[in-house]
Amino acid sequence: MNTNQPLYEGQQMVKGRDKRRRSALKSGIRSAIGQCPPGGAYVHRLVLAFRKALEDEVIAAKGSIGLADACAIATAARWERHALLVTRWLRVGFAELTYDQRLAYSRDIGKASESRDRAIASLQLDKNPTTVIEALYASPRPPHDAAEQS
Repeated sequence: MNTNQPLYEGQQMVKGRDKRRRSALKSGIRSAIGQCPPGGAYVHRLVLAFRKALEDEVIAAKGSIGLADACAIATAARWERHALLVTRWLRVGFAELTYDQRLAYSRDIGKASESRDRAIASLQLDKNPTTVIEALYASPRPPHDAAEQS
């Protein structure tokens, strides 16, 4: 296919690289689903920092990030973003909201935090068997006779 020719009759040529090529696609990190609404850029930065810290913890505990770990990290980051956005919306529109709406927002923040915590718990960062075994066998056990000789 000649990239200098328009695909359809009546289509105008675009200067520079061809936008229809696969290389023009963006990665999933920059998808529309992952973007925050206007005014929530700081939420996006906080979520990226949260995700990076969580990835660092998983690598420190397990040595690498597997598929299930990556999914759990993504889930935790999305729930964290949800909680932060709802918190922002509650703060910005507090005066206009009714008491029932405020309670619903507050409830939603709690559910998002709980879901985030479940995703983090599924990573099992506190149950690394190699560190438990190393802690058990780090120092040699005293001989049975040592207690009797004292």
